Amino acid sequence: GVSLTVGKDATLTVTDNAVLSAECNYMWNGIVTEDNSQTYLIDASIKDAYHAVSMCNTGYYKMLNTLFEDNYISIFSQSPVGSLALGKILGCTFNGTGTLKRNLIDFSDTPFHYPLAGIYTTGLQIPLNISGAINTFQNLNNGIVIFNTDMQISNCSFDRIFQYDNIPTYTKGCAIQ
Repeated sequence: GVSLTVGKDATLTVTDNAVLSAECNYMWNGIVTEDNSQTYLIDASIKDAYHAVSMCNTGYYKMLNTLFEDNYISIFSQSPVGSLALGKILGCTFNGTGTLKRNLIDFSDTPFHYPLAGIYTTGLQIPLNISGAINTFQNLNNGIVIFNTDMQISNCSFDRIFQYDNIPTYTKGCAIQ
């Protein structure tokens, strides 16, 4: 699938109700960030992506009032243990509608219908503990999945988090795991 890459030292700004989505029957790969890049998603929508935003550990991220909908994973990271993302995520909604598009990478006979997680991170601390607008996680197999990191989580609302699909055994319908 297609991806949008924010190159080293580059900036991506998506605002004013702009929508990034797949216009075919398959997911796109989402936004991939590289070292020292800056990503601003403000009053935007990111839909139908395998990983809507793939974060690196040296980027800056500002995500405000953005809708993440029907992405397999909305915010994804695999970073060295102890890495810290700079920026903030405020007032965002992570939502599934039960109509996930097929993934070009996995042609299994049992596709997912709901997102695996709103946020899935290994090693990277993501800034969710800033006071302000609430981040909402709803209609997902998992809200936030965290491996090999400590992370403060506040100002988040979880609704209808349930094991909708046959998901891997390490993620079982949890708001925060």
